[in-house]
Amino acid sequence: MIMAKRLTAYEIQLVSDSKTLLAKNRIINKVCEMFGSLADEYQQSLNKNHFNTSGLVHAKVSKGEQYKGLPYVVLDYPRQFGKVNTFAIRTFFWWGNFFSISLHLSGNYLQQSLPTIQSFLPEISSGDWYISTGDDQWQHHFGEDNYETINASTVHLENRSFIKLAKKFPLHQWENVNQLFTNNFDWLLTSICIKLQFDETNL
Repeated sequence: MIMAKRLTAYEIQLVSDSKTLLAKNRIINKVCEMFGSLADEYQQSLNKNHFNTSGLVHAKVSKGEQYKGLPYVVLDYPRQFGKVNTFAIRTFFWWGNFFSISLHLSGNYLQQSLPTIQSFLPEISSGDWYISTGDDQWQHHFGEDNYETINASTVHLENRSFIKLAKKFPLHQWENVNQLFTNNFDWLLTSICIKLQFDETNL
């Protein structure tokens, strides 16, 4: 007979309480609703700044259960993901960890943006932004293997296959995180991305 693995006292408490998962589901739904509203606010910012959105696809909110074992919600907008050329502003919620917003660039979009990023490095480095250091552009956690704080005098942007600029916010800032997202989205849009040119051939 195969015996069930023994549960800890804490695990027994959790598995016996249906309210735990019901509360988790409500929270995830609230994040999805928040991100849906953010997509509308981002669109207003794009329109206000006369941002060229030709060739871009619609906003997408997605969710999952297993980013390093924990639930997450993602909003990608604006976005264009190709085999070589990628541009996206990603809004991210990771259960038990943080909210974050990131700019993801590769291929033609990275080459278009490099001079602008270089010129804004002092402002970026003083604004709590991180820059990607890892080899996997689909990792979102903050740590020495994936992101590092930006030192404008030592960071090298040349010869990178992709660049991600990211900023995180603690979950306890839930009440005002919407404003944090829109403020930083506007900054990315008007400072780094405003001159980018998009079309379907850039995939």
